[in-house]
Amino acid sequence: ALFNLGLVYYNRGVKQVDVANAVPGNQTDKYELERNKADLEFKKALPYFEKAYEINGRNNSLLEALKNVYYRLQMRDRYDTLIEKINLTNQ
Repeated sequence: ALFNLGLVYYNRGVKQVDVANAVPGNQTDKYELERNKADLEFKKALPYFEKAYEINGRNNSLLEALKNVYYRLQMRDRYDTLIEKINLTNQ
């Protein structure tokens, strides 16, 4: 259930990224505004994904979404740690 709640916000963020990417290149302020809206949605998804990961860290869809959120929000330390855990699990 936690993963699904996170997906609601995650999917909104993905759609908002599409909106940002559709902004013409000469409208950088508008692009940044739309991109920030996407990041807000990803931030809302994060606690749901992290709690779901604590409960069941083996769900591949969850791992992929959490990895993407960490990367998108420039949470490099958490991203790197998650990648290490994924790599250790796959060995």
